[in-house]
Amino acid sequence: MPEVRARSLRLQLLLMLAIVGASLGLGFWLLPDSPEEERSLLSRLGTTNRGLFLSPPPSLAALPLRDERDRPWRADGQRPRWRILVVGAGDCEGICGEWLLASRQVHIRLGKNAHRVERVLVLAPPRPGPLARARIAVQHPHVPVVRAESEALARWLAGGGIRWTPRDGLALVVDPRGRAVLAYDRRHSGEDLLEDLEHLLKYSP
Repeated sequence: MPEVRARSLRLQLLLMLAIVGASLGLGFWLLPDSPEEERSLLSRLGTTNRGLFLSPPPSLAALPLRDERDRPWRADGQRPRWRILVVGAGDCEGICGEWLLASRQVHIRLGKNAHRVERVLVLAPPRPGPLARARIAVQHPHVPVVRAESEALARWLAGGGIRWTPRDGLALVVDPRGRAVLAYDRRHSGEDLLEDLEHLLKYSP
């Protein structure tokens, strides 16, 4: 009997290790290298793809960004994680402000997965005024605010097939490799962003 019990414990341990290994392997496999692989992946997983695919997905490293102290800001020097980028201009009013609030609600509703996602606000000129800066700091205290030139931001988004002007507000999903893979505009809702993010987090490491 002790030998049977020991053999059973060994089998259970091996099974657990196999499951963990398979999960990690699947997670890394689920980070595709091209927009075609991205579409194929999400199609196989059964998602409705509520956001707009960026094709090809532009790298965040290719977009010059600066923080509020005018220092270069780069995502690739930080811990890899999924990101929600809210894109706007000036004081982040209108659609930009709506997406900033919606992204906060989405982040909260992610629950135990919230720590895997960071929100970032990307603003084109003009710089936000004192009242806007205070509002953003109070309502979104843990959100980095970074700046990009309007022309560079428009070119970067156009590279993924997304038209943008400083009057537009957008939300983007950026994967842990720093690639913008999904976009959400005035036609989308926070529910669309939440559903896609939950799906992506479920099948990624």
